[in-house]
Amino acid sequence: MKYIKKFNESTEETTWETIEESLDVYQLYELLVFKYGNVFTDTQQAIDEEEGYYNPDHIYEIIKWELERLNLLNDLIANFEKYQIERDEADPFHWRHRKKQQDDFMAKWDKLDL
Repeated sequence: MKYIKKFNESTEETTWETIEESLDVYQLYELLVFKYGNVFTDTQQAIDEEEGYYNPDHIYEIIKWELERLNLLNDLIANFEKYQIERDEADPFHWRHRKKQQDDFMAKWDKLDL
């Protein structure tokens, strides 16, 4: 599968393979819907049609094809980490969201004239 990191790969640049290794199909789909909305109809249909037999490589190919069709592949590759952080900060159960709220509270507290 695509979850094993190769030792000789460069970790500096995000590539499609890096994205596949970082997220499973459903996490990637949730990130895409969070960032771009519900424009991935072929991907949603492929996920819905998977009954019993699940081939993540096939769905990754559909996602990549649909991103290329919508001219969003380069944007996702360039901003992958940023989009992940945005999604995590929007999730009230994620630690990044709680940290952001705490930082905002502390910034407002510092501005109070007591």
